[in-house]
Amino acid sequence: MRAYGKAWETFDSQGITALFAKDGTYQEKPFKRPYRGHAAIKRYWKKIGEKEKNVHFTLGKMYVEGDTGIAEWKATFKYREGSASQELSGILLATIKRGKIQKFWEYWRRKYTH
Repeated sequence: MRAYGKAWETFDSQGITALFAKDGTYQEKPFKRPYRGHAAIKRYWKKIGEKEKNVHFTLGKMYVEGDTGIAEWKATFKYREGSASQELSGILLATIKRGKIQKFWEYWRRKYTH
């Protein structure tokens, strides 16, 4: 999860993709279709890098049981267009097989700050 945060802070879509199994899924929002596979995940994170700047990711408590991990996290950033700061607070859930993320879900809440 630290590698995930670091890749987000540096807009390293290749670094995030490398954390996932080739057929892994990344679900950013509960009612949105998950991004499936390296190409889709990389495209999503590349778009994030085009929109955001000054990202700071903080990892909170982490719990692991078997092949499932749960972590609290916070992130702050600004959009490249506009001046309002964003603060996200979230939980992520991941299943990991053979050292790669198989399924990844995030649930987060946004707070606008100035």
